[in-house]
Amino acid sequence: MPAAQAPELPHRIDRRIVLGLALTIVWLALTLAYIGAGVGWRAFLALPPSEIGSALEGFVSPLAFLWLVLGLFLQQSELGQNSRALAVQSEALQKSAEQAEIQSRAIHANELHARQDTFVDL
Repeated sequence: MPAAQAPELPHRIDRRIVLGLALTIVWLALTLAYIGAGVGWRAFLALPPSEIGSALEGFVSPLAFLWLVLGLFLQQSELGQNSRALAVQSEALQKSAEQAEIQSRAIHANELHARQDTFVDL
């Protein structure tokens, strides 16, 4: 039995993903720099867990919104590609249906001709 092949990964990464990754890295670097320089790591880690959680929530929420918006844009482009693929498939099905109709007419004509030949032979 042949080994199962892994699906091919796309060779091209969407520029929106690269932008999102770059913005995420910059945002995290700025957040770490702010905590280190503005508040201080000791003071930050000395906060009660609820305040640390609130601070992290405030730092991470812009990233969540960024990736939500990027996901929406990526989904829209995927839907556009799917719509184009469905249009091409619809055209192919229409052509196939037309060919089937032509073949059906030809078969009907051949059958009629065969019946007429049989009748004449009798």
